[in-house]
Amino acid sequence: MAALFDYANPEYCAAVQAGYQAFLAPALVNYSDTLSDYTKKAAEALAPVAAKMIADMSSRQRTFCHGDYRADNLMFGAALGDGGIAALDWQISGRGHGLYDVAYLICGSVPPAQRRETERDLLRRYHDTLLAMGVENFSFEQCWQDYRYCVLAGLFVAIFTGGGMDLGNERGVEMLRTSAGRLDVAITELYQSSQLLTLMAGFHELAG
Repeated sequence: MAALFDYANPEYCAAVQAGYQAFLAPALVNYSDTLSDYTKKAAEALAPVAAKMIADMSSRQRTFCHGDYRADNLMFGAALGDGGIAALDWQISGRGHGLYDVAYLICGSVPPAQRRETERDLLRRYHDTLLAMGVENFSFEQCWQDYRYCVLAGLFVAIFTGGGMDLGNERGVEMLRTSAGRLDVAITELYQSSQLLTLMAGFHELAG
């Protein structure tokens, strides 16, 4: 683990915040008909405290993270072994919060109706597996709250890709807009306005 890239690295966190602030305005223009006003306000509130959120999130229940764990980076088939699944594209993997990969996959790669129906069951299965593998002092309620927290972190990907990347083809643009739209629904449904404002206020206070 010590040899892996650390998402809580202060220089990395500061670089992400600088990039986020630079890409926020063009991303919101590109997402003008994709993100709700609620999510746009959340994205704006996150801009001055992005480094603090990454450092805080990445310092919690730490494990090895893929970093870009989505359907496009997964392959399925019997030839891949007993699990029948393999993950590609490990170039941004490192040490961070394990629930980030879970939240990113569920909220970005699963249609909202299916997510609503399955996400608690999927989180329960994930949590049960952690316990079976020896993880201690990590309740399901904490797992659920960390999942919600990491859903909000999906804004980093949405803003960077929507405001700072040339996807080069129509399919890439459609994939990006679909993922951003799913994230928008998840944030709106998993956070009441008062909860989101309280969370953002806490980061602003910590950031000084």
